[in-house]
Amino acid sequence: MSETNEFTARLRAAATDMPDNPYRAEQVLELAERRRHRHRRTVLVAAAAATVVAVVALVFGLGAGTQRHGEGTVPAGRPDESRRVQFFGGMSLIPPAGWTVEYAGTGAEDGSSPRDMWACLVPPPAERQNWTCGGGILVEAGRVVGHEGQPFQAHQDGGWYVGTGVSSCPTAPDGALVNAVVPGAAGAEVNSLAAPVEQGAWNVAGHAGAYDRWAAHCADDGFTFYPRSWYLPEIPFRVLDYLGHPETTEELLGTIRIGSAESRRMSFYGGVSLIPPAGWQVTFGPRDSGTTARDRWVCLLPAAFNPMTTSVSCPGILIEAGTVTGFEGQPFQAHQNAGWLADRGQRGCPNPPPDSFSTSAYPVTPGAPGDDGPDAGAPIEQSDWNVAGRAGAYDRWAAHCADHDFTFHPRSWYLPQIPFRVLDYVGYPETAQLLTTIQIR
Repeated sequence: MSETNEFTARLRAAATDMPDNPYRAEQVLELAERRRHRHRRTVLVAAAAATVVAVVALVFGLGAGTQRHGEGTVPAGRPDESRRVQFFGGMSLIPPAGWTVEYAGTGAEDGSSPRDMWACLVPPPAERQNWTCGGGILVEAGRVVGHEGQPFQAHQDGGWYVGTGVSSCPTAPDGALVNAVVPGAAGAEVNSLAAPVEQGAWNVAGHAGAYDRWAAHCADDGFTFYPRSWYLPEIPFRVLDYLGHPETTEELLGTIRIGSAESRRMSFYGGVSLIPPAGWQVTFGPRDSGTTARDRWVCLLPAAFNPMTTSVSCPGILIEAGTVTGFEGQPFQAHQNAGWLADRGQRGCPNPPPDSFSTSAYPVTPGAPGDDGPDAGAPIEQSDWNVAGRAGAYDRWAAHCADHDFTFHPRSWYLPQIPFRVLDYVGYPETAQLLTTIQIR
């Protein structure tokens, strides 16, 4: 049986009117017919590319599967500019013709994904799957989520799968209760199944990024698919094509535009604005209280920092406007004892040991190790801070992780008239550059 006929047969077997699948068998079979020639072309091109890459790797000692992807790609015809979608960080693109844009409401469950940071590009009805993004394309900007909720990094094992636990498959054979997704192609060796099967560079508008392609298959019917990712770390930004749609390379990638650094400027209550450090994750809403207005509370995190390793609301750089919270939820005041510790109750260390069993293990304690006096929480450094003609205050404290002795120095820049504060939880060098971008209108 040819590969395209096998693809059609699998879809025919999967095209059952299951209770959670609103698409009828005839629609799925129509998809198979529509995609037969397109699929054959894709398979032939992919096979040829894989052969060339393997030869280059053998001759020059490069990693197998490394190549450049998406450079200079121009969509066929002139794209409809009226359909251009704007994303965080000055990113924009035009969805493939006939595709629609769907959002996760005003934000994800943790309040971290407003409309300009997370969107699904959904195929036309006849091509949709009862699956994530309708089996289409996920676009992320400002924060890119990788394997099982970790921050995404280029060439990450299983970097296309952001959920946890068992995932259902985009096809569901007749009688299957859970047709789970399994890393790797059907019949592949067990070792490194989650690793990319292809990876390389991706450059767009002078910005350097990364391309990855993984393999995955359905446990029950062996249906194999190849998620693909195009990633720009400095925004961060990613296009994640779950099933390998030809429209991604033929139409979408060529429409991507990137704004200047100024286009990454974020506006806050009281007329304050600033530009986050390049490549840092942007999240909204304290973990304990859910979604918060994005002009009032923003947490900036280093690109590779996994916030799930600590119970601290914002272990990076916290931006507060309109309301500034101090020690254990009290209103903040300049030079306040432990004014950096806004979370109530025991909170875990921002740098727990690798074998830490809990996000609340090794709780933080004001003061340096051995400093248990009544003034342990007092600032160890304080001064005036003036910006844009406004008078404010600077504070620096000492703190450490109990039973771990990791010492860190939270820092605060505070403008009481707005009020507004930048709180650097551990002392990141990128904060200095961030402060120079602050404007007040």
